[in-house]
Amino acid sequence: SSDVCSSDLGALVPNSRYQQDRRVSAVMVEINRGLYLHEHDGTPLRSFSDVSSRIKNCCTGAVAASNP
Repeated sequence: SSDVCSSDLGALVPNSRYQQDRRVSAVMVEINRGLYLHEHDGTPLRSFSDVSSRIKNCCTGAVAASNP
């Protein structure tokens, strides 16, 4: 058995948390690797830190907005 299941929205949720608490939601964020990695060898681009910060800020903002 897998430790991860897919929610109805397509996000990956640990089985230990899936459908255990109605307050728990999941969001899957897909980021184009070409924005932060060299596709041929997987090494970070110069933009890696900036892209990482932007993703973190967006996620932090979304969580804050959902918990007024």
